[in-house]
This record gives sequence, structure tokens and C-alpha cells, in this order.
Amino acid sequence: MGLISLAGQVQRKLQWLYALDELPPVEDFASPCGEDEREQVLLREQEGEVELAVRLPPEGLCPGARGLSFDAVCQVIEGVSHFVYLAWRIGQDLPTTHLELELQAEVDKFALLALDPFLRAEQRIVQSIHARLYEQVSYLHGAETEEGRRYRLASRLAARFWAKLGARKAAREATVTRLRAFHRGGQAEKIRLALAA
Repeated sequence: MGLISLAGQVQRKLQWLYALDELPPVEDFASPCGEDEREQVLLREQEGEVELAVRLPPEGLCPGARGLSFDAVCQVIEGVSHFVYLAWRIGQDLPTTHLELELQAEVDKFALLALDPFLRAEQRIVQSIHARLYEQVSYLHGAETEEGRRYRLASRLAARFWAKLGARKAAREATVTRLRAFHRGGQAEKIRLALAA
């Protein structure tokens, strides 16, 4: 088997993690974003048909690419997470909100960066990634904007979800079970799971 892109690897891991049926390859919907652009997932619905397009950092689409920055890796995970979640929800004929997408992507970033393979990373590495993703962050959108509030809420909820899950020191199987329940839930269920004691 030849080398696959980071985007393809992320999709495979997410499909395995969430026990999803095969989805179309994200690379078929992806194109590189410009030098000064961030990842984007574009969706258009017309006459019952849904069109998806994914814009990712160029290096995330190159097979065998090495040396990606932490930010570029996070952008690739976020874009692929959005694609996988949307494709799965569309296939299930389920609605999706912007907050759901952002919250799922925030959870997916930690899952793939800190727990891959799940629960084998050293605790200090897990704590460092948690801090980088949820504490040492800056936002493109101001706190007073709708987007800014949404991104901040998604980050806070994901940080809480992982902090509580980590505090329980759950076994690998229990962690995967909780992640699958989180993925299958809509917005209200995701928030409930993130806030649950």
C-alpha cells in the first residue's frame, strides 16, 4: 500500500474510532487552501442535494508529508472531522448545528493527538496537549461575535469533557465507548455528556 495523506489517515482513524461505515474519501472533496487561509468546510444544499467541499493546508493533502506544524495538523484534523461528521449525519438524515461541528472537532483533535494509540501516551504529554488545545489558545473571532462565542464554548466544553474523562482514568474500551456515544449524539446530548459529572 502506498503512502496516504494526513487527511486520509485522519479519516481512517475517525472512522475506526467511531465504528462508522465506509465514507467517501475526504481527498475527493478536498483542495488546498491559500497561504493566508485557514481550513474550511463548505456546504451547499439545493433541491435535496448536498454538496461538500473541504479546504485544507496543502501539506495535509500530500502523501508522506512530514514536519507539519502543530497548527497545520490541528487544521487538518478539524477539517476532516467536520467532513466525517457531516457525511455521517447526512447519511443518517440527521440535522447538524455549527456548535456540534466545532465541539466534535475539538474532541477529535485531542483524541487523535493525545490518545493515539488510545491511552498509551505519557501523562505529561497528554496534559501538554490538553493545555495547548484548550488553555493556550487564541481566536480569530472576537468574544463578542457569534463565531467567537461558538468557538470559545466548543473549546470549554471539549476541555471539560476530556478533563472529566481523564479524571476517571477509564480503560481504553470505556473511553472508546464514551467517545462513540459522544459522536452519535446531537448538540444537546454532546453538551450533556461534556457537562456530566
